[in-house]
Amino acid sequence: MAADLLPWAIEQIASLYRLFYRAVDATAPVVSVPGFALDVDQPTVLTTPAFPVSATASDPESGVGRNLYQFYTAAWTGAQWGPWQPHGQGLAADVLGPFGEGLYALTASATNGAGQTG
Repeated sequence: MAADLLPWAIEQIASLYRLFYRAVDATAPVVSVPGFALDVDQPTVLTTPAFPVSATASDPESGVGRNLYQFYTAAWTGAQWGPWQPHGQGLAADVLGPFGEGLYALTASATNGAGQTG
């Protein structure tokens, strides 16, 4: 019986933490992807089909979930950026790819203890 109730109890405690943080934390985390250009006129040039990425995030009120990062890429179609494509939710570092030859935009998001995504 304890084996059945323990996961339920842990989820209930986690729900209480999220409820508390939603009441006191009104801001989403600030996220950045260091090592990549922010200026589309001066992009970061990579010559490998797959590449490592990492993101950093901060949220002084409720912190950032260590396994609540998400990377996204969008491909340039020649006229406009395509839709953002997610690449697995997980830790702040990952290897993305393989990608075909082309121009891609990269961004990341992180979720804080209040459930807000930035």
